[in-house]
Amino acid sequence: MRRVVSIALFVLFSVAGLHGASIARADDARDLRDFATLALGREHEQTRAGRIIKWAKPVRVGVLGERRGEVLPLVRLHAQHLRTITGHDIRAVDDGEIDIAVIVVARLDRANVAAHASIFRRLFRDEAAYEAYLGRIERGEFRPICLSTLRTRGQTSEIALAASFIPLDRGRDVVYQCIVEELAQLLGLPNDSDEIEPSIFNDRSPHIDLTDRDALFLRVLYDPRIVPGMGYEALAKVFPAALADARRALARSR
Repeated sequence: MRRVVSIALFVLFSVAGLHGASIARADDARDLRDFATLALGREHEQTRAGRIIKWAKPVRVGVLGERRGEVLPLVRLHAQHLRTITGHDIRAVDDGEIDIAVIVVARLDRANVAAHASIFRRLFRDEAAYEAYLGRIERGEFRPICLSTLRTRGQTSEIALAASFIPLDRGRDVVYQCIVEELAQLLGLPNDSDEIEPSIFNDRSPHIDLTDRDALFLRVLYDPRIVPGMGYEALAKVFPAALADARRALARSR
């Protein structure tokens, strides 16, 4: 009888182990799918989809605009948070050359964006592309809450320069959410999806802070095995190891 019980327990634990492994594999597959949606997709420019983009150099974040003092402390705090999450050198600076320009405007419209043309125009290949983008803003083609765009370096997929417009007319909660979400997207997760949950990158989500899932994906993105220019097939090969290491790193940092 004792032997029968032992065999029964062995079978029970074996089935439970297989079930747990099956759930883990399903979770990993979901994580790959969702990460690829955010990292390989482009919210407004689908023709650029399909390649990993990220910063290879240190990132300096500067705040511009007449009312910059209203958001500067928050940008500093969030840049530090992103540095902790990703392990990448990300810092807010008061002067000098900047890589990400956080531009504070009264409201998000063509006139307020065009007022910062000296910086924003640098993100486009030529004057025609810049004017076309302003036209899309004027026609309301973009989500009218906050707006970000970036430029990659030459023929590579390394991010070279980025800008985010933060409007003040929608209240402090919107300003907070815009800074948190847009800076994270400008690190290399530029897409949104209503199918990813919980995530600040889901426009239907109530979250205004990065979720644990968002932090996990940012950490995966800055794993050295995830390289700029990588497509889906190459990503899928290294993703499981990067995901496992990211989980361990974030667990240690808590």
